[in-house]
Amino acid sequence: MNAEEAVLGSILIDPDQIKNVYLAPEDFTGGNQAIFKAMLELSKENKPIDLVTLSPKVKNANLIKLTSSVPNSFDCSYYAEIVADMAYQRRIIDTVHKNELDKLPEILKQKPQSFSEVVTPDKLANYMIEMTNDKSDPGISWGFYDLDRINGGLYPGEMYVVGARPSIGKSQILQQIAINVSNRGKNVLFISIEMSLRMLVDREVAMATGIDMLKIRRRDLTPDEWGMVVDAAGNISERPLYYLCGNRTTDSVSSQAERMKVKEGLDLIIIDYLQLMKDVNNSKHGANKENRVGYISSRIKQLASDLNVPVLLASQLNRLSEYREDKAPTLADLRDSGCIEQDADCVLLLHRDRESSEGGNLSIYQAKGRQVGRAAPIELVWVESRRKYENKAKA
Repeated sequence: MNAEEAVLGSILIDPDQIKNVYLAPEDFTGGNQAIFKAMLELSKENKPIDLVTLSPKVKNANLIKLTSSVPNSFDCSYYAEIVADMAYQRRIIDTVHKNELDKLPEILKQKPQSFSEVVTPDKLANYMIEMTNDKSDPGISWGFYDLDRINGGLYPGEMYVVGARPSIGKSQILQQIAINVSNRGKNVLFISIEMSLRMLVDREVAMATGIDMLKIRRRDLTPDEWGMVVDAAGNISERPLYYLCGNRTTDSVSSQAERMKVKEGLDLIIIDYLQLMKDVNNSKHGANKENRVGYISSRIKQLASDLNVPVLLASQLNRLSEYREDKAPTLADLRDSGCIEQDADCVLLLHRDRESSEGGNLSIYQAKGRQVGRAAPIELVWVESRRKYENKAKA
């Protein structure tokens, strides 16, 4: 039995299968080409596809043989993928033999995609039924209950953008989210383009021990405080949070994330932040900065989809809000490209009083939620002694 006969036999057993087979007559060889063409004609005419209707159109074809070539029609899409791939290879070989190499780049772009990626109505129904059997929430908690309340958490395949003006606290909140998620046993890859590993570690120590940041930076600690650092290190060693520091391209980020997904497993990617990525300066990704930022945004969104993990991406806001009477940021303040708003499944905008001392309570406004809409701002409380944000006390 060959794949072409298996496809044709499956359609004879179950004519509805022709709706799930994305092939052209030219994808078949010999007499099979005429048979499939006749099947398509009958389908377009809303006529039954069987031995009676096909026989006049394809005389001398051994249709009986086709019906016995497969026991059922369940694997029709699988066989169709083989047919498509073989047809693609024949086109490449024919092009080379004819010395029409100028046509080769265009043919190579036509590589067939897997038909299994197409969600048919029966697959969709089965997915919905599976939901009733597995009622577990696929979302990952932010570790801040008000954030969970307004959007449900971080969901696989979605891109979350955290926008803020400089020095508002986006790196701080991203690192805390990474810690919160990893403390629940989820594998997190934190890509810090803005901050060095030493800076990140200093913040970890301050949050874990409550030791003054200036003493930590100077490494001017008492023996007891050094003991606290050792204890914190022991806890951190058991937590699946992976740091990757330094300037990166989207290709580098994708490569590292794919390796981690295979080797360790991966539940969340955090990138701090978009406008500092190397691709921003690469003219191959666009004629201007807006185009290049749009390129990065779309690549990161694709990464979330390809790896089926949530990606949390920091982005700068422009300073226009500082000159408005209402200084709270809006979606229009996302810096450099409207593509960021378009690609994001959720946009969280950070705001606090710039006139206050470093730290201060943080307001978070959900400006976009593709699935759940916008939400009223929530507030996180700055705890100076631990240099970290915590949930606001419930009323």
